[in-house]
Amino acid sequence: MEMNRKAISHIREWMDDSVLHHVANETDAHELWTKLESLFEKKIAAMKAFSIKELVNMKYHEGVRLTKFPKHNQSTSHNGHDN
Repeated sequence: MEMNRKAISHIREWMDDSVLHHVANETDAHELWTKLESLFEKKIAAMKAFSIKELVNMKYHEGVRLTKFPKHNQSTSHNGHDN
């Protein structure tokens, strides 16, 4: 039981306040960890979907350096121009 309490304490110590309220009532370290995984899996899935959508919508622009490509592409893809 002492190890469980210490584990919960250690996890909460590194937790951001914006997440703490989601798991504040958890008293079992395993359940706490499982709930955190569930919360972040949703965010990660949404970020992956957004990234894939952005990659699919990218267009090649002749003469644009690769390091500047994503920023250049974003500014031109949202203004209706295909160039």
